Amino acid sequence: MADKYEKYRNLCYQFPGIKQNTEDTCWCAALAWWIKALKGGRPQLNQEQIYNQYAGFTVNGWNNSNLIAPNQYQRLLSEPKWKADVVFKPAGFGPTYLNQKLEKGPIIIGYWNPGGGHVVVMVAPSITYQDRYMVMDPAFGNVRPYGYGKFSTYSTVLVATPKVT
Repeated sequence: MADKYEKYRNLCYQFPGIKQNTEDTCWCAALAWWIKALKGGRPQLNQEQIYNQYAGFTVNGWNNSNLIAPNQYQRLLSEPKWKADVVFKPAGFGPTYLNQKLEKGPIIIGYWNPGGGHVVVMVAPSITYQDRYMVMDPAFGNVRPYGYGKFSTYSTVLVATPKVT
């Protein structure tokens, strides 16, 4: 029996995961997959094009890398062309909050601690693994089941949901 997340779960099969080009460009690969899967008038760019447009947003102070700071990723995702609502670790962040946001479509989750972080796309609640979510992880370039706890322990968590127009 279909549920309200089925059309989003199907995105995992319609759009293969995108593996990040370097160890520090998860933010590009996550955004590239998200816009490809959602469409909706968003620019269709690949991760290289995204990096080239936003390389100035990276934090070279962290090991001279291509990491992006949380406030810069928020700034990037808040640009109108991405059609995203972006918040930092909202009140009530947990499974109920995530399930509610996933009703609109996949969400980008960035999570950071001092010295580094990672960005993924949470696609839908898993039907195979209880209390887990299907997550497109650019570090591996595929969808994996992750529990909510993976994100809850970080000092900074960014959530970007698709705007429904």
